[in-house]
Amino acid sequence: MSGLGKRLGGVVARHPEVGWFSLLALVIMGPMLRPGFVLTLDMVFTPKLVAPTAVSNSYLFHWLLHVVNLVLPGQVVEKLLIFAILLTGGIGMYRLMQTKAELPRYFAGLFYTVNPFTYERWMAGQYLLLAGYALLPFLVAALASFCVRPGRRTAARVAGWYCAIALVSVHMLVIGSLLGAIIFVVHLFAQSPKGNYYRNMWRYGGLAVVGVVVLNSYWLAGVAGGSSPISQTIRGIGSRDLSAFSTAGHHGLFVNVVSLYGFWLERYGRYAMPNHNPLVWLVGGLLILLLVVIGGRERWRTRSLLAVSLALAGLIGLVVALGVQAPVSGPVVRWGIEHLPLMRGFREPEKFSALLALAYVYFAAHGLDRLLARVKPAATGRLELLRDGALLLPVFYTATMPFGFVNQLKAVQYPASWYSFNRQLQATPPSGKLLFLPWHEYMSYDFTPRIIANPAPAFFDGSVIAGTNAQFGGIDDPTPTPTSRFVESQVLGRSDRTDLGHTLARIHVQYVLLAHGYDYSQYGFLSRQRDLKLVSHASGLDVYRNEAYRG
Repeated sequence: MSGLGKRLGGVVARHPEVGWFSLLALVIMGPMLRPGFVLTLDMVFTPKLVAPTAVSNSYLFHWLLHVVNLVLPGQVVEKLLIFAILLTGGIGMYRLMQTKAELPRYFAGLFYTVNPFTYERWMAGQYLLLAGYALLPFLVAALASFCVRPGRRTAARVAGWYCAIALVSVHMLVIGSLLGAIIFVVHLFAQSPKGNYYRNMWRYGGLAVVGVVVLNSYWLAGVAGGSSPISQTIRGIGSRDLSAFSTAGHHGLFVNVVSLYGFWLERYGRYAMPNHNPLVWLVGGLLILLLVVIGGRERWRTRSLLAVSLALAGLIGLVVALGVQAPVSGPVVRWGIEHLPLMRGFREPEKFSALLALAYVYFAAHGLDRLLARVKPAATGRLELLRDGALLLPVFYTATMPFGFVNQLKAVQYPASWYSFNRQLQATPPSGKLLFLPWHEYMSYDFTPRIIANPAPAFFDGSVIAGTNAQFGGIDDPTPTPTSRFVESQVLGRSDRTDLGHTLARIHVQYVLLAHGYDYSQYGFLSRQRDLKLVSHASGLDVYRNEAYRG
């Protein structure tokens, strides 16, 4: 065995949870581990992970991916990242739980990783949000430790986990901030206002906040000044966005959210729903609810301040996750999104279900711990049934996650024609721009059955003009630019002409790329242009050179 293998074996021997949750991650990934890229909606990796240019919260994180990509292929980086997110969430929840028995800790890690909330987010490719979600248990543990012993070291740990979450997800940073405020206030109310505890909580808590702000000032300054991509996105959010991304309620809004469903993409039927079998959904949900109730009663007896905090967080998460269309709370949530600075970016409030999932897992694990303690050691059969059933319950409730999300997500390859043309670009860098068609931000391609975000700007070595029109729910183009408006009006809107090359030369287009997929057959007018020459017609991609472009 190599030195690295021995060290890994030593880690697993000392921390068996690492081995178990690594196995869980591999079982979930399944066919995703084959050669190729895992492409689904917003998770679109390419062979070359370019260095970021715009400064946002994830600027340093994407720089890290870029540097790692200098050593490892893009598809390997993507799979390592997916594996790390799945592993981190399981280990974090396992370590947060302090139960008498060991099994509930494994149950907690399993349930936190495998549930409807995480399933739907994976299917939408929201890997950065899930990375922030995976770090929440570590943040909770740091917050709980700080509130018990407020000091420099515990405050530094809290600030460190907030900074880690900020690197991947602004939404989870806001959710984590709400969680931290709840835990802080609950612990303050439980203590006498006299003495050093209050002073230390405010002093070191304030230091933690200042530390987080200072360490993240490189991107927060842009948000405050309005120049950051984050602030530009926030400015583009309007009533149509709140309607398009409103919480789904196909089983009734409240029941749907309480069941950890409600993601807006449910309306489009783009993936298998775990609750397609009402019996499985009802039985699994009731068993989980039973564990949550038992765990809640147990934690109430112990007067656990962390339990009170997580219960409040879960309740607030539920109310916000119901969204803007809820009968009673909807107008309040809408007002918060439209007026509160930290809520302005939540055009999809169902993200707050992360707090509900966290609360469920915490109380369900304690409920399982209580049941295990009540079973007599002599009742071996009953004990084994409870143990096995508990570990199978999360998988039973969200059976569509294992083995590549029941083979819905699998590794695919970009067409050889894409690689071939990109090698040409690398050998002879273009002086002009590349217009990529079909003109959609999201579409399906011949090489992937799933609808994905346009990969062309990241794939090709050149300045790519591509569609940014979401085209669903009444949303057309959330960030219109003069170039995109020009393409839509002067090129796509005047396809009856035969001299579009001259028009494209006005925006310095040297090549027009037509990818095969979805409605590419509607772009037959390109072949009728006198000043566009077809230089490559291969499977997956047609390449036209603009003869009117002069550089």
